[in-house]
Amino acid sequence: LSPAAEERFAAAVEAEASGQWAQAAAHYGVLVALDGSHEAAILGLGRALEAQGDTATALRTYERLGSNPKGVEARAFLLESSDPLRSAELYRLQQSLQLGDAWPYLGEARALKRVDPAGAAAAIDGYLDLVQGAPKGSVILDVIGELRAANEALEKVRKGLRKKLTSNQRRTLKGDRKILLKRAHDVSDRERLIMETWTGAFPQLLAAYEHKERFFHIWDATTRRDAEKALTAWIDDIPQGQKEVWKDLVSAISGWHEEMLTYFETDIPITNAFTESINRLAKDKNRDGRGYSFEVMRARMLYTTKHKKKVPQTKESPFLGKATMTYSMGLPEPEKNYGVDLSTFWKS
Repeated sequence: LSPAAEERFAAAVEAEASGQWAQAAAHYGVLVALDGSHEAAILGLGRALEAQGDTATALRTYERLGSNPKGVEARAFLLESSDPLRSAELYRLQQSLQLGDAWPYLGEARALKRVDPAGAAAAIDGYLDLVQGAPKGSVILDVIGELRAANEALEKVRKGLRKKLTSNQRRTLKGDRKILLKRAHDVSDRERLIMETWTGAFPQLLAAYEHKERFFHIWDATTRRDAEKALTAWIDDIPQGQKEVWKDLVSAISGWHEEMLTYFETDIPITNAFTESINRLAKDKNRDGRGYSFEVMRARMLYTTKHKKKVPQTKESPFLGKATMTYSMGLPEPEKNYGVDLSTFWKS
């Protein structure tokens, strides 16, 4: 780069770091106009456009990099929510461009998690096959996500009733949705009367609510065998006319069957929810500065991510009939710092 271009690039990086996205886009845009193959400027322009909500132009910007692995990754990441199948296709292209790199398999799994659970499971298998020293233990699914999916199915039934209601009834039912999403043992006497009014008037809503509750009760099982029997019975007993409503959850169960049931093989109920949270932090950091090398990303995760955690306490789970480790929401507890030991800085 010429001295003037280097100065402009520094200004673009500074504007991006301070969140001045329009200014950053202007600087990066000039650099791209001067040199259409300037990888860092193209990636920076795409990030700035994304931050301003112009995803269509950001996508076209990333396409300027062609089959460059970083450009492919940027496009795949951008399309994860809006076009997951195309995103997965781009992650598979990245896998072929970066043979031996396991991370594109995780991206494919993220993209396919909702639309193709079986494909997502296959991508996870590919990741585990490639990672050196793959985990010797079992993979346990974040069951909270599946419980949330049961509530989403109930919501579909509730929304499907709106055509039969007056405007006032629709507004009332919308306001009462939180009651329907509660567990049966958490519903107050007043809320139970309201709920019984709706479920009495609409048998299909009652059937969906009871089916949702039966799904939650599966996680009260104390052994994998009991859970597997309950899960099979739950799938067989889907209310008449509601198979389409529960289709996504049943599909997820089929694709992640082993990972879900492994939950019942541990002494203390655990899931991969914490791992999902850390993965999201890494994803956000990568979004802040796409184009980071692995070494830079590793350093940012180790040295800039907050590692302080509240001391976990044991309390009753809202969906489980046994104790589970969770974080207290009461008075502040002493903190333990699980960050990187300072000696890491001077180890060779």
